[in-house]
Amino acid sequence: MDEQRYNSVVNQFSLQGDSPFNKYEMLAKVANAAPEGILVEIGFRAGTGVMSMIEGNTHSDKNLYVAIDPFGNIPFKEGNNTRTHDYTNVRRKGTLNNFYNYLSDLNTTTNFIFFNLESVEFFGRYADGIPDYFSGEKRIRTDYAVAHLDGQHDTDTVLKEVQFFIPRIQPNGFIVIDNTERGWMDMDVIEKELSNGGFVKHEFTVSDKWGYIKKV
Repeated sequence: MDEQRYNSVVNQFSLQGDSPFNKYEMLAKVANAAPEGILVEIGFRAGTGVMSMIEGNTHSDKNLYVAIDPFGNIPFKEGNNTRTHDYTNVRRKGTLNNFYNYLSDLNTTTNFIFFNLESVEFFGRYADGIPDYFSGEKRIRTDYAVAHLDGQHDTDTVLKEVQFFIPRIQPNGFIVIDNTERGWMDMDVIEKELSNGGFVKHEFTVSDKWGYIKKV
């Protein structure tokens, strides 16, 4: 995904995120390097992250793109602080409308599911896999390839997310964590958990968004 294509999509479908291009370019690179499977984002917001992963790897009908976000303007954690953003149900409606317009415009078959849930709710309900109705059949998918963690930004929540995905990510798959350099999360604790699970920091890592690849 080059910057010209990114700007074209963002402007045409109103998918403007809250981060610079290099962060979304990183997600596209991760998606391109990952094995086929489930590419999931926690914290959908404007849809830019999932769009970037699709742009990075749009050519496999075996991929399932998943977005998880409660919206609803619930309290949002940034370390020890809690506040609200504009993550309202009005934004949810607009984001989904814009995102499905984007999907309709693609010349590839792209399988996408949105879960209107908090990450911890998703983990409890779908620990045994995601039902995927596609190409005339039902599959229970557990083949995670990428997990982009950009929801609540506190140590406890991100640690739970990392612990959920560590055993589920395929070898050579990725966990990507956003807002790593703002002091909101104890990254030493989180990185120790990742290391114990066989993940190492990847060269795709950029400022404030760190990527880890599963090497076992």
